[in-house]
Amino acid sequence: MKKFLKFLLLATFCVVAVLAVNNISSDDEETSTRPPINFEQEFGWKSMYYYNQLNETEKSAYVEMYSSVKNFEEKCTLLIEKEALSEVFTAVLYDNPEIFWIKTDYKYYDYGKKVIFKPNYAYSQEDATNYTNTLNAKITDILNQASRVNGDYEKELFFHDYICKNVVYDMSTYGTVGASVYNTLINGTAVCEGYARTMQILLDKSGIYNYLVIGDGVADGEAEPHMWNIVKINNQNYHLDVTWDDLENSTDPSYIYFNVTDEDISVDHINFSPSDNNCYSIFDNYSMKNNTYAYSFNNFSQFADASSKILKRGNNTVEIRFKNESDYNRAKNSMNDNANFFAYVNSTVKKSGRKLDTDSIDYYCSDELKYIRIIFKEG
Repeated sequence: MKKFLKFLLLATFCVVAVLAVNNISSDDEETSTRPPINFEQEFGWKSMYYYNQLNETEKSAYVEMYSSVKNFEEKCTLLIEKEALSEVFTAVLYDNPEIFWIKTDYKYYDYGKKVIFKPNYAYSQEDATNYTNTLNAKITDILNQASRVNGDYEKELFFHDYICKNVVYDMSTYGTVGASVYNTLINGTAVCEGYARTMQILLDKSGIYNYLVIGDGVADGEAEPHMWNIVKINNQNYHLDVTWDDLENSTDPSYIYFNVTDEDISVDHINFSPSDNNCYSIFDNYSMKNNTYAYSFNNFSQFADASSKILKRGNNTVEIRFKNESDYNRAKNSMNDNANFFAYVNSTVKKSGRKLDTDSIDYYCSDELKYIRIIFKEG
């Protein structure tokens, strides 16, 4: 059976710095006269993970760089050595997805203990302002919808489902606009960085601590650059990969990568940066919350009540995750017993109150992740 997980690439990870040695004048050393920003007002709603990894000197450069690019300045002077420039620039990019108009390449000139930084903008200031107004209106609308649910987990789930249902993975945007929050929410297309950044800004706006993590995704034995999120729910960190939960040819999102541990994500995500994310809990894992996480397996009827509740919510798919490989294999093998398995199907559909086909279902088994995805059909 065809594997349903599509492989997803990240548009832009590498910061490309170009040393500008020409056309440098004394004017380049001038310090901006713009007023200082209100730190709490500007950053208080954000998680600021990457900012908090910097030393005090680098933090000052971060604020200066952020202020400069937000105001579309041609250049700014940073009181850091050139070796720190890439780290500061990356921190500004990764903490602030709303600054979608700055490209990942830039120029700089080094004066020893200070650097003249010259950003590269994707849009004019006028266009960026108009796009920002459109984006902010869209985000406000999504947050208003999310306000109908209570709790951080429920809001995270709402954002996950919203993105999966309204965004299409589009490889043609790779290296162009696919990493942009604006393109993701307004045009509805993205690569994995766009998915992750969009989840980031919605979580930040809701006061839910999170940050971006980069690494490699592994599919069919091949590893490629990838980006996803770390989310803190009930004071526990979890991996969340919205991109890989947005399945091709499926109207329902998957939840296999919704709030998983370091161990679980490591099956097909490697080379994490940051590497120490302390994701150990399964308390707010989707399968745990929906009683489809199997510590042991007797027969499929043990999942009928939980499955029916998922169908009642309008989903047509049920995903059962197994802690142990032996239980997973017994469950997979037991699906050949049509009488036992279709007793579960009939019971689930009956309890859901929906008119679904009880004679035919589709399913997918993942030996690597130890889960079974069952797709119910309309009757």
